[in-house]
Amino acid sequence: MSTVKTLFSLRINNSYYSDPLSNKDFDIIPTKKTLVIFDRFKLKWFKCDGCNYQLLYYNSSKNFVDYVSQNISFLEFEIFIKNESLYNFSDLKVGSVYKFENTEGRSRLHQEEFVSDHDVINLGEYRHKLFGIVKISLNKIAQVNEFFINIRPLASFWIYYISNKNFKIKNILQIMSSDNNFVFLEHRGGGEDLVYKSSDPITLRDKYDFIVSIEYRRKGVTDVIKEILPSPNTYSNCVAGKEYFSNIEYTVI
Repeated sequence: MSTVKTLFSLRINNSYYSDPLSNKDFDIIPTKKTLVIFDRFKLKWFKCDGCNYQLLYYNSSKNFVDYVSQNISFLEFEIFIKNESLYNFSDLKVGSVYKFENTEGRSRLHQEEFVSDHDVINLGEYRHKLFGIVKISLNKIAQVNEFFINIRPLASFWIYYISNKNFKIKNILQIMSSDNNFVFLEHRGGGEDLVYKSSDPITLRDKYDFIVSIEYRRKGVTDVIKEILPSPNTYSNCVAGKEYFSNIEYTVI
Protein backbone atom coordinates (compact mmCIF):
# COMPACT_ATOMS: atom_id res chain seq x y z
CA MET A 1 0.00 0.00 0.00
CA SER A 2 1.35 3.41 -0.98
CA THR A 3 1.63 6.11 1.65
CA VAL A 4 2.73 9.73 1.63
CA LYS A 5 6.34 10.09 2.75
CA THR A 6 8.78 12.96 3.19
CA LEU A 7 11.75 13.18 0.83
CA PHE A 8 13.19 16.12 2.78
CA SER A 9 12.09 19.07 4.90
CA LEU A 10 13.24 22.69 5.06
CA ARG A 11 12.49 25.29 7.71
CA ILE A 12 13.59 28.84 8.48
CA ASN A 13 14.26 29.56 12.17
CA ASN A 14 14.22 32.97 13.82
CA SER A 15 14.29 33.10 17.64
CA TYR A 16 12.84 36.61 17.53
CA TYR A 17 9.50 34.79 17.56
CA SER A 18 8.50 33.24 20.87
CA ASP A 19 6.19 30.93 18.90
CA PRO A 20 7.85 29.44 15.77
CA LEU A 21 4.43 29.34 14.09
CA SER A 22 4.41 33.16 14.15
CA ASN A 23 7.34 33.20 11.74
CA LYS A 24 5.63 33.89 8.43
CA ASP A 25 8.26 36.16 6.95
CA PHE A 26 9.09 34.08 3.86
CA ASP A 27 7.74 32.04 1.00
CA ILE A 28 9.93 29.23 -0.38
CA ILE A 29 8.96 28.61 -4.00
CA PRO A 30 10.29 25.94 -6.40
CA THR A 31 11.81 27.26 -9.64
CA LYS A 32 10.14 26.44 -12.97
CA LYS A 33 12.71 23.72 -13.72
CA THR A 34 12.10 22.17 -10.32
CA LEU A 35 8.34 22.19 -10.86
CA VAL A 36 8.87 20.19 -14.05
CA ILE A 37 10.79 17.60 -12.03
CA PHE A 38 8.03 17.55 -9.41
CA ASP A 39 5.49 16.75 -12.09
CA ARG A 40 7.65 14.00 -13.58
CA PHE A 41 8.27 12.20 -10.28
CA LYS A 42 4.91 13.04 -8.68
CA LEU A 43 6.46 15.14 -5.93
CA LYS A 44 4.53 17.73 -3.90
CA TRP A 45 5.98 20.81 -2.17
CA PHE A 46 3.93 21.26 0.99
CA LYS A 47 3.91 24.17 3.45
CA CYS A 48 3.24 22.83 6.94
CA ASP A 49 3.17 25.90 9.21
CA GLY A 50 5.17 29.05 9.80
CA CYS A 51 8.25 28.70 7.58
CA ASN A 52 8.35 24.91 7.62
CA TYR A 53 8.12 23.01 4.31
CA GLN A 54 8.22 19.37 3.24
CA LEU A 55 8.78 17.69 -0.11
CA LEU A 56 6.38 14.76 -0.25
CA TYR A 57 6.23 11.71 -2.49
CA TYR A 58 3.63 9.02 -2.98
CA ASN A 59 5.32 5.82 -4.07
CA SER A 60 5.32 2.30 -2.73
CA SER A 61 8.76 1.39 -4.05
CA LYS A 62 11.38 0.84 -1.38
CA ASN A 63 14.06 2.10 -3.76
CA PHE A 64 12.26 5.30 -4.73
CA VAL A 65 14.63 7.61 -2.81
CA ASP A 66 17.67 5.97 -4.43
CA TYR A 67 16.00 6.16 -7.81
CA VAL A 68 15.26 9.89 -7.42
CA SER A 69 18.77 10.58 -6.15
CA GLN A 70 20.31 8.86 -9.18
CA ASN A 71 18.10 10.64 -11.71
CA ILE A 72 17.96 14.17 -10.25
CA SER A 73 21.13 16.13 -9.58
CA PHE A 74 19.56 18.89 -7.51
CA LEU A 75 16.38 20.84 -6.84
CA GLU A 76 16.33 24.62 -6.69
CA PHE A 77 14.07 27.00 -4.77
CA GLU A 78 13.74 30.76 -4.36
CA ILE A 79 13.02 32.44 -1.04
CA PHE A 80 10.99 35.64 -1.11
CA ILE A 81 10.44 38.06 1.78
CA LYS A 82 6.83 38.60 2.80
CA ASN A 83 7.51 40.81 5.83
CA GLU A 84 10.11 43.51 5.15
CA SER A 85 10.00 44.63 8.80
CA LEU A 86 12.21 41.59 9.30
CA TYR A 87 15.20 43.86 8.64
CA ASN A 88 14.29 45.91 11.74
CA PHE A 89 14.85 43.03 14.16
CA SER A 90 17.53 40.93 12.44
CA ASP A 91 21.10 41.56 11.32
CA LEU A 92 20.30 40.79 7.68
CA LYS A 93 21.32 43.37 5.08
CA VAL A 94 18.59 45.03 3.03
CA GLY A 95 18.87 44.03 -0.63
CA SER A 96 21.31 41.15 -0.08
CA VAL A 97 20.62 37.77 -1.68
CA TYR A 98 21.92 34.65 0.04
CA LYS A 99 22.87 31.20 -1.25
CA PHE A 100 21.87 28.08 0.68
CA GLU A 101 22.97 24.55 -0.21
CA ASN A 102 23.61 21.13 1.31
CA THR A 103 26.82 20.34 -0.57
CA GLU A 104 28.61 19.56 2.70
CA GLY A 105 25.99 17.01 3.70
CA ARG A 106 24.79 18.79 6.84
CA SER A 107 21.41 20.05 7.99
CA ARG A 108 22.47 23.70 8.15
CA LEU A 109 22.41 25.24 4.69
CA HIS A 110 24.69 28.23 5.39
CA GLN A 111 28.36 28.49 6.29
CA GLU A 112 28.17 29.81 9.86
CA GLU A 113 25.71 29.26 12.71
CA PHE A 114 23.47 32.00 11.31
CA VAL A 115 22.97 33.51 7.87
CA SER A 116 25.85 35.95 7.32
CA ASP A 117 27.71 37.99 4.73
CA HIS A 118 29.64 34.82 3.82
CA ASP A 119 26.46 33.51 2.17
CA VAL A 120 25.80 36.58 0.01
CA ILE A 121 25.86 36.05 -3.76
CA ASN A 122 25.77 38.47 -6.70
CA LEU A 123 23.07 37.59 -9.21
CA GLY A 124 23.94 40.48 -11.51
CA GLU A 125 20.33 41.62 -11.54
CA TYR A 126 17.76 42.92 -9.06
CA ARG A 127 14.86 40.64 -8.14
CA HIS A 128 12.17 42.30 -6.07
CA LYS A 129 11.92 40.81 -2.54
CA LEU A 130 14.22 37.91 -3.45
CA PHE A 131 16.02 36.82 -0.28
CA GLY A 132 17.81 33.63 -1.21
CA ILE A 133 18.46 30.73 -3.57
CA VAL A 134 18.27 27.19 -2.16
CA LYS A 135 19.99 24.31 -3.92
CA ILE A 136 19.38 20.81 -2.56
CA SER A 137 21.61 18.05 -3.84
CA LEU A 138 19.58 14.83 -3.73
CA ASN A 139 22.55 12.47 -3.68
CA LYS A 140 23.05 13.42 -0.02
CA ILE A 141 19.50 13.18 1.33
CA ALA A 142 19.92 9.52 2.25
CA GLN A 143 22.28 10.77 5.01
CA VAL A 144 20.54 14.02 6.01
CA ASN A 145 17.06 15.06 4.89
CA GLU A 146 16.08 17.69 7.46
CA PHE A 147 17.43 21.12 6.52
CA PHE A 148 17.22 24.49 8.21
CA ILE A 149 18.21 28.14 7.85
CA ASN A 150 18.93 30.16 11.01
CA ILE A 151 18.33 33.91 11.17
CA ARG A 152 19.87 35.83 14.07
CA PRO A 153 17.72 38.47 15.83
CA LEU A 154 19.32 41.85 16.34
CA ALA A 155 20.63 42.72 19.81
CA SER A 156 20.60 46.38 20.72
CA PHE A 157 20.95 48.78 23.62
CA TRP A 158 17.66 50.05 25.01
CA ILE A 159 17.54 53.75 25.90
CA TYR A 160 14.71 55.42 27.80
CA TYR A 161 14.22 59.18 27.82
CA ILE A 162 12.18 60.23 30.84
CA SER A 163 10.57 63.66 31.07
CA ASN A 164 10.57 64.64 34.76
CA LYS A 165 9.41 68.01 36.05
CA ASN A 166 9.97 67.24 39.71
CA PHE A 167 13.65 68.00 40.33
CA LYS A 168 13.44 66.97 44.01
CA ILE A 169 13.24 63.29 43.11
CA LYS A 170 15.56 63.38 40.12
CA ASN A 171 18.28 61.37 41.83
CA ILE A 172 16.03 58.72 43.39
CA LEU A 173 14.28 57.34 40.29
CA GLN A 174 15.37 53.96 38.98
CA ILE A 175 14.50 51.84 35.98
CA MET A 176 14.35 48.23 37.07
CA SER A 177 14.16 44.97 35.13
CA SER A 178 12.57 41.81 36.46
CA ASP A 179 15.52 39.99 34.89
CA ASN A 180 18.68 40.69 36.88
CA ASN A 181 20.77 40.16 33.76
CA PHE A 182 19.52 43.49 32.38
CA VAL A 183 20.61 46.60 34.29
CA PHE A 184 19.66 50.15 33.31
CA LEU A 185 22.14 52.87 34.19
CA GLU A 186 21.34 56.55 34.48
CA HIS A 187 22.94 58.97 32.05
CA ARG A 188 22.80 62.72 32.19
CA GLY A 189 20.07 64.20 30.03
CA GLY A 190 19.49 67.73 28.87
CA GLY A 191 17.16 70.02 30.81
CA GLU A 192 14.49 68.06 32.64
CA ASP A 193 15.13 64.77 30.88
CA LEU A 194 16.53 61.67 32.53
CA VAL A 195 18.23 59.08 30.32
CA TYR A 196 18.57 55.40 31.18
CA LYS A 197 20.49 52.93 29.04
CA SER A 198 20.83 49.16 29.31
CA SER A 199 24.32 48.12 30.36
CA ASP A 200 24.41 45.46 27.60
CA PRO A 201 22.61 44.87 24.30
CA ILE A 202 19.31 43.00 24.63
CA THR A 203 18.21 40.50 22.01
CA LEU A 204 15.00 41.67 20.40
CA ARG A 205 11.91 39.47 20.71
CA ASP A 206 8.25 39.74 19.79
CA LYS A 207 7.43 38.90 23.42
CA TYR A 208 9.71 39.27 26.43
CA ASP A 209 9.81 37.12 29.54
CA PHE A 210 10.78 40.13 31.69
CA ILE A 211 9.32 43.56 32.38
CA VAL A 212 10.91 46.99 32.83
CA SER A 213 9.45 49.45 35.34
CA ILE A 214 10.19 52.85 36.91
CA GLU A 215 10.51 52.96 40.68
CA TYR A 216 10.75 55.81 43.19
CA ARG A 217 13.02 54.89 46.12
CA ARG A 218 13.42 57.05 49.19
CA LYS A 219 14.14 56.28 52.85
CA GLY A 220 13.66 52.57 52.36
CA VAL A 221 10.28 53.00 50.65
CA THR A 222 9.75 51.89 47.05
CA ASP A 223 6.84 53.02 44.91
CA VAL A 224 6.29 51.76 41.37
CA ILE A 225 5.51 54.78 39.20
CA LYS A 226 5.00 52.88 35.94
CA GLU A 227 4.83 49.10 36.17
CA ILE A 228 5.54 48.18 32.55
CA LEU A 229 7.52 50.41 30.21
CA PRO A 230 7.23 49.80 26.46
CA SER A 231 9.82 47.74 24.61
CA PRO A 232 11.35 48.82 21.26
CA ASN A 233 8.89 49.05 18.41
CA THR A 234 10.49 46.80 15.80
CA TYR A 235 7.83 47.49 13.17
CA SER A 236 8.49 51.20 12.64
CA ASN A 237 11.36 53.66 12.26
CA CYS A 238 14.05 51.18 13.33
CA VAL A 239 17.31 50.79 11.47
CA ALA A 240 19.27 47.54 11.80
CA GLY A 241 22.61 48.08 13.48
CA LYS A 242 21.51 51.23 15.30
CA GLU A 243 20.52 51.72 18.92
CA TYR A 244 16.82 51.37 19.62
CA PHE A 245 14.95 54.06 21.52
CA SER A 246 11.72 54.01 23.50
CA ASN A 247 10.62 57.51 24.45
CA ILE A 248 8.43 57.69 27.53
CA GLU A 249 7.06 60.90 29.01
CA TYR A 250 5.44 61.21 32.40
CA THR A 251 5.17 63.75 35.19
CA VAL A 252 5.70 62.89 38.84
CA ILE A 253 3.49 64.96 41.14
